[in-house]
Amino acid sequence: MADKKTRTIELDEGEVALIFGEDGESMSIRVAAADDVEDTDEDITDAAEIVVALATRLLNDPEFHDEVLDWHHEHGEDEPDEES
Repeated sequence: MADKKTRTIELDEGEVALIFGEDGESMSIRVAAADDVEDTDEDITDAAEIVVALATRLLNDPEFHDEVLDWHHEHGEDEPDEES
C-alpha cells in the first residue's frame, strides 16, 4: 500500500472548505470548518450551508457533477490566479 500524503491547511475564522477525494471511479467529499459546528446547532453560517448543499448536490446529482466539470473546462483558464 502506498504511503499517504497529507497537507495541513489553516482556515480563518468563518471559513469552510470542501475536500475532494478520488478512489478509482468513486468520489468522496468532506466538509471542514474553521469553527466547531455542533450537531444540535439550529443555525449554521451561510458559508457552511452553501458548502454542505454544494457537496450534497455534487455527490447525488451526476448531471450537476458533469455540468460543473464542463463549466470549469470552458471557463477555468479565465480565472485569475490567487497565488500571484
